[in-house]
Amino acid sequence: MIYVSFSTSIHYFVQLKQYTMEMALSLVGIWQLLELVSMETTKPSRQRFLLLCISFAACPFFSYTYPIVIAPVYLLLAFRSAASRQLPAGVWAPLLTGIASIAVCYQIDIRHVLADKGMQDFWQELIMKTFSFRTFLTNTYMMFCNLGSGDLFGNIFGSLGVAAFLYGSYRSVKTVLAASNERDLLLQYSSLLICLVFGLFVAGKLPLGTFRLNSFVVPAVGILIINLLLQLCADKRWKPVSIGMSLILFLASTGNVYVTIAELGGAEHAKKLRIYRACDRAILQARKQKLPVFVTSGIAYPFDDRWPGDWILRTQPRYKVHEPLSVYPISAADSFKQHLPSLPRGAIVLDGESIWIIPPNGYKPSG
Repeated sequence: MIYVSFSTSIHYFVQLKQYTMEMALSLVGIWQLLELVSMETTKPSRQRFLLLCISFAACPFFSYTYPIVIAPVYLLLAFRSAASRQLPAGVWAPLLTGIASIAVCYQIDIRHVLADKGMQDFWQELIMKTFSFRTFLTNTYMMFCNLGSGDLFGNIFGSLGVAAFLYGSYRSVKTVLAASNERDLLLQYSSLLICLVFGLFVAGKLPLGTFRLNSFVVPAVGILIINLLLQLCADKRWKPVSIGMSLILFLASTGNVYVTIAELGGAEHAKKLRIYRACDRAILQARKQKLPVFVTSGIAYPFDDRWPGDWILRTQPRYKVHEPLSVYPISAADSFKQHLPSLPRGAIVLDGESIWIIPPNGYKPSG
């Protein structure tokens, strides 16, 4: 329910978006950890071992956050190897494959994304440029809060998430590297991943506090919360509290689904869809007739006071980078008139959900 009710799961479950892929590959990372640790005592079948190697080779190319997800796996295996002074030879093949794959992906893709100034400007409010204790507390708490929708459900998940992380970290330190069962191993992995995320945030390398970009931590936070509830349930004195908290958590998860679906069925989302389709039509028409596009910031709804329309149009999936269009920002739908003399073929004007095809001699509304 924690995984399914997360707003990103519901918003993007019918779309090819990287956010849900990052959540899925977080689960793959957990599976990879369990498979590698199991190789300390059991030799896997040839097919299973081959699948493990293929997963390490392929995953970096499907998620920008996968290197973060898999980093605790390398750290845990290094610590376990140092403690036992041995690491099965078979473990090296998938681990080295993963390192090589991440290095290739970094060279051809990730380093260009990290150098994207537009992306950094877009998320600058969530990136810590200089350390602030208040910003750290606010954004890290928001990471847990984003598991819920709205203030009530958000604070339920936020409070429980923080408590679960603190307990999980304490338990991980207490067991050190002697984790002999799957539950303790998952607890160590989840705690280490959250600590790594906090470290990257403090270093100014990762935005924190937004549900989309931090979606990859959902499985780990879910593990921490469930572990806390199980630990409380194991003590007779705290069992009623555990049952009560589990019930509240289930109701909150159900509330997440209801609230998110209600938002998707609301007037604001309907307007976003109309604008999205209008952008599609404008791009197709401009490409077909080889016309320039004059666009207002209305297509950035509901952030039309923050982002210029030309930038928003170029980020639309329909816009093809290898087939660039002439796109010009304007302040209002009629402010393009001064450009008419220099437009022998006319132009397309896009204002929010409205489109006009403008011939050289005046208006001609298109819809």
